[in-house]
Amino acid sequence: MGDYLCPGCMSRLENADAPCPYCGWNKNMTNPPNQLQAGCLLTNENQTDNYIIGRSLGQGGFGITYLAWSVNRNEKVVVKEYFPLKLADRERGSNNVTPIAAQKSNEFQHGMNGLLKEAYDMLAFTADPNVADIKNFFQANNTAYIVMEFVEGKTLSQILAENRGLLPLEVALNKLQPIAAVLERMHNPKYDAQGRIIREALIHRDISPDNIIFGQDGTPKLLDFGSARSFRESSSAIVKSGYSPPEQSSDVLAQGSWTDVYAFAATLYHAITGECPPNAIDRQNYDTLKLPSSLGVKITPSQEAALLKGLAPDYRQRYRTIKEFVDALSNDKPIVDKRKIIGSAVLLSIGWLLISLLFILVVYFVDKNVDAENAIEIISDATLMIVLIASLVSSVCLGLYIWELVRLYRKKRPSLLNDSFRQDVVFMSQTVCAATFVLVILIFSNDSSNDDAFNAFLGIYALSSVAGAWLGRGLLKQAI
Repeated sequence: MGDYLCPGCMSRLENADAPCPYCGWNKNMTNPPNQLQAGCLLTNENQTDNYIIGRSLGQGGFGITYLAWSVNRNEKVVVKEYFPLKLADRERGSNNVTPIAAQKSNEFQHGMNGLLKEAYDMLAFTADPNVADIKNFFQANNTAYIVMEFVEGKTLSQILAENRGLLPLEVALNKLQPIAAVLERMHNPKYDAQGRIIREALIHRDISPDNIIFGQDGTPKLLDFGSARSFRESSSAIVKSGYSPPEQSSDVLAQGSWTDVYAFAATLYHAITGECPPNAIDRQNYDTLKLPSSLGVKITPSQEAALLKGLAPDYRQRYRTIKEFVDALSNDKPIVDKRKIIGSAVLLSIGWLLISLLFILVVYFVDKNVDAENAIEIISDATLMIVLIASLVSSVCLGLYIWELVRLYRKKRPSLLNDSFRQDVVFMSQTVCAATFVLVILIFSNDSSNDDAFNAFLGIYALSSVAGAWLGRGLLKQAI
């Protein structure tokens, strides 16, 4: 093997002038001007290790990621450089990073100190099979660096590109379950035997398809903890459009485990729909998020409702923990839709009508003394009972529809309130009003309160009321 390391893939080559046969890197390729240049030596202040910088893997608003080679460990690594674009720049002709203005110095220093502290906290996850190990962190070039494990594999972004941006919901959930478990552990502090905190609860704050990689054995690993912060020190704005919730752009809104819930839900949404969710700030004013079901995704109503709750722009309406979100997606409880509500109402009406008519036939028409007057009374009682049942069932349906209407407006999802839905609500309202009006007329016009027929009707009236209340409670409980 040669002594020249290819900056593009860190393979050892004999000829530095020829293009790399493994990745195609050639000597004319360079990193962008504001980044460390390929081939430069990065040395930490404690002299514990040196790193040969390779090609840039990417740059965001918070930092720059490089492929690198650990001289002491003799292995490929990933180096993350603290380089906040809005706060700092690189000195011309130097590797040093400096604040862009004197008034930005304190903010720059605070962010760098926070990065080093959280890197120390993340050492607790070194043995976690679903977290890319942090191997080192240090200060150099007037900034901070985190050295992480290099994982051979494909990111979720690459997998989605190969699958035309779509994965079945069950497959996506199965792939991301280990990542959800890692986040759940991160979100809970760790204590020693005396009950003292040895690691604070952390928020990742940068979950996206780019930061989830699947190794050659298929094991998923969470990358890039450069944005991680403790719950109480999480006010700095680090945002990735489509994946970051509104509170990440705010200095006053609280951040917590629910912040990662949004990003995780956005990643799952992208995996099953092939589309990145709209910017969360824009969604606060008018929600243009497309329903997965409208994009052809095979998803049950309850799973879709859970996903939308995980993507709620208002953190107060979101799941508080990753576990709650994943459990809601996994526990596929049926949700009552309007077709089921109407179907249940119709079946109840028919059932109680048949029972009532059978009761009347058995009680009265078996009696040989039935005359024309009694027959008229029986018909009147039966009509009253049928109208009562219709009124009760219509009231249940209207109540459920109004409840759903309130839920949708609270979630600011006017796109779901289509004309058909509104017409259904109007129809149910008219039905209840008409049935109640007829019911009142029949009750006051019935002068046979001392007859056995009317007493029998009162019994059926009571049973119908109890049944209607029971059905309404059951349907409402499911609809909620």
